[in-house]
Order: sequence, then structure tokens, then C-alpha cells
Amino acid sequence: MMKRSRWIHSVLFLTLLSLIWVPAAFSQETIKLGAALPLSGKQSNVGNYFKKSYELAVNIQNRQGGIFIKDLNKKLKVSLSVLDDKSDPTTSASLVERLITLDKVDAMLGGYSVPLCLPQSVIPEKYGVPYVHGGAASFAIFKPTNRWNFGVLWSPMGIATTTLDWLKYEQDRGVLPKPLKIAMIWVNNDHGKDYTFGVSEKMTEYKGNFELVLNESFEFGARDFTSLMIKVKRANADAFLSDAFEQDYILQHRQYLEQQCYHKVVSYGGRGPEKSARAALGEYVNYNVCAAFWSPYLPYPQNKKFVQEYKNAYNEDPVEWYHGMSYQTAVVLLKAFENAGSLDKSKVQKALFEMDLRDAIVPGQRVNFPKSTNYHCKSPLLMIQNKPGEKVDLIYPQDAATGQFVIRPK
Repeated sequence: MMKRSRWIHSVLFLTLLSLIWVPAAFSQETIKLGAALPLSGKQSNVGNYFKKSYELAVNIQNRQGGIFIKDLNKKLKVSLSVLDDKSDPTTSASLVERLITLDKVDAMLGGYSVPLCLPQSVIPEKYGVPYVHGGAASFAIFKPTNRWNFGVLWSPMGIATTTLDWLKYEQDRGVLPKPLKIAMIWVNNDHGKDYTFGVSEKMTEYKGNFELVLNESFEFGARDFTSLMIKVKRANADAFLSDAFEQDYILQHRQYLEQQCYHKVVSYGGRGPEKSARAALGEYVNYNVCAAFWSPYLPYPQNKKFVQEYKNAYNEDPVEWYHGMSYQTAVVLLKAFENAGSLDKSKVQKALFEMDLRDAIVPGQRVNFPKSTNYHCKSPLLMIQNKPGEKVDLIYPQDAATGQFVIRPK
């Protein structure tokens, strides 16, 4: 009798439990995304651009009713939790871990810059959480063992290779001399190392086109570049190339001007038309060129739509590549949930493996994640030149050009 009574109680308990317990996935009312961004500190300017574009993508999706999740047979709205990592790598990694382990996000959007995203990227791999980012692209992030990191932004190597492809194009047009003497400086981290690798690769490919007369590194966030600019001046080069982050770009160019340097070509890698640079240096940023991952002037209808949506939302124009790439990053992750039709992280991961987005706003209009690049999208870049009157021209490739390159006046 005692055994029968225990059995009845067990059955009743399990029956009651089955009535009140619902699996977390089936009770969830939103798709939860997280991001740790530099909203304060050295990288705050760009971090806030990323936050705005992430939020815009989520808001547009929610205006459409959310995302249909086939596993649940209903649409779910998307929520986004953005935390401030204060531009500190250790803080950035700990916040990603908090979002995954405590806030239980379904997927992560990436931060900005290699120093912050590199420590971030380890955490999603540890916990098996999809992590899509468009703010850092060093090969150090995309290791052969990578399974959960998906990069919309191509490597800094692409900045270098695109720049030298364009320089050769201008040589072939007779605009620049051959060989072209290059003075190159680069930030002493993984970003800079990828950049120099790209330069080396193209110099080997284009033998006789280029001569490297200066090749020196500098520390990220240095307070003074005067001695380096003296070396740049003394190198007697035709072109000056620097792989710099935004704040380094502004200080370097100010001190470049103070030393009365002159080169036919001046490029700070992926930096050029930033509002902060124009605000700090005014007309002195004119004629600088850069390799860009995105431009508001790309002629695609979907790009024009994004530019208008951003302007409507924030009453300002999205003029820098950060705006477009961060928006595209969020769109890719949202599309992965739609294609997966599930909150199961492995299914979302599979959808990212199989992603082949053909109406992207980035150059080439395509985003995919080849296994051969360890799930790193190898999208093409543009060359952009600042012009007087705060004008910006796309100067390469020719099918996207809005103007031609102009040698920097003396």
C-alpha cells in the first residue's frame, strides 16, 4: 500500500509539473540580442554610431511585426541590450560573458575595433552562441577552429590590397609615377599586421610598380607622432600610407601638416571622410583618400533606402562606413533567425554557415561566410577621396565611381 501510495503521488506530481512547466524556448516572447560597445572612452564616437545602426535595424524589423519563428509558429519581436565597455578590452570581454550567461541572449552583435573584438570573440566560442560583427576583421579573430564568429567586415588586408590595386590603376592611367615611392606607417597590433601583409602581397604581385622607402610601426593611441612625421618627410616618397584608427588619423594628419610634408597621395587606410576629422581639421582633410567598406553614395536601391531610414530616425546623414557596416551586421543576424525559423543556437549557426544575402547594402551587394576564410566575408572595398566643399567622390572601382582622383595640390 505504501509503495502504491508513493507511485500515485509521483504520478500526480509529474502530471502537475507537466501542466505548469513550459520549456523556456516556448515561453520566450522576444529574440534577445546583446552587444558590448565602446559608448564612452577613446572609441566612443564610433561605438555610438554602431549603437544607432543596430537599434535602427531592430526597430525596422519590429515595425514589420518581428521575425516569424517556425518552431513556435508565431512572430517574435526583437530586443537589444547594449552595454558600455568603456573602450576597455577586459571590460568588453566580461560584458559579453554577462550577456550570454546572465542575460541569456540568443545571439551577439559585435563591438568595434580589433583590441575590443578580439577578447570578445573568445566568449561566444566558449558558450556556443552566434556572434556576428562588422567592426573588426583581423585574421587573429578568424582562426581555423572558429565556429561561432561570423565577420561581415573583410580583413584590414583588404584595405591595403584595394589601395595598391587603385594606385596601380592610376599608374596605368599615367596619373602617378612608376615606380611609386611609398612611405608607410602602421599601427602595431593585429590590424596593422594584416595591413602590412596586404601591402607586401601586392608589391610582390606588381613587381616594379612600387618601392617601399619607409616601413615603421606606431602605438595605438600615442600622444605624439612628430618624430615619425619627420621620418615620413625625410623619406622623400610620392605616397604616404598610414594604417590608423580614427583618433590616430586626426593627430597624425595635424602633425603631418605641421611638418609641412607633401605627397601626391595621402591615405590613412580606412579613415578619410569622418565628421570628427573634418571638424578638427577642416579643409586640410581635402584630397585624402581611403579604402572604404561602405559609402552612402553607393547607387543600390536598398542602400538609398537605408540612408533615408537613418536620416528619418536620427535627423542626420550616415556618412561613414561605420553606419552602413553596423546596420548590415544587424540585418545579417536578423536574417539568420528568419532563415533558421528557430531560437536554437545551432540552427541559427547553420543558417549563418549557409547565408548568401544578395540584396546587401555593401559593395558587391552580397554577404556570405565561406569556410575557406573561416566564416569571414571577403567583400570588395571602395576608394574614396575627400574633395573641397565637404564633397566626397568614389574614385574606384570605375563601375561605382562618382568622380576621378585628384593629386593633392602643393
